[in-house]
Amino acid sequence: MRHRDRGFVLVYVILLICMVGLFMSVLTGGTTSMLRQTNKAQVRAIERNLQLSGLAWAARYSRKRGEGPEATGQAAANPIETGQAVRLDAMSLSTRPARLKVVISGAAEGRPVSVQISTSCTYGTQTVDQTTTYVLE
Repeated sequence: MRHRDRGFVLVYVILLICMVGLFMSVLTGGTTSMLRQTNKAQVRAIERNLQLSGLAWAARYSRKRGEGPEATGQAAANPIETGQAVRLDAMSLSTRPARLKVVISGAAEGRPVSVQISTSCTYGTQTVDQTTTYVLE
């Protein structure tokens, strides 16, 4: 009679281990999905911050364009031409690998200034590359 009890306990323990493994696999799948969503939200926030930083720089530059290159922090020997792409240092914003490129065009008298902002940022497994055009009035 004792041998039969030992067999029952062994089957019971094996079944219990299988159930714990099944629960762990279900919970791990949910955790992975949650981590992916978190990475996606983080990369969108970084991308939005890069766009706003580029837009603020372009607005400041276009307002101070008539005051000379010293007002914008650019070297006097190397002013920015209209339509020229400017790569801003995105690493100073304490972000992960990111790029920020700004192109200002349409600065003729009476015309609104058009700003094209290209951003690229990576966080975890998520990468976003986006180009957006704004009109400054």
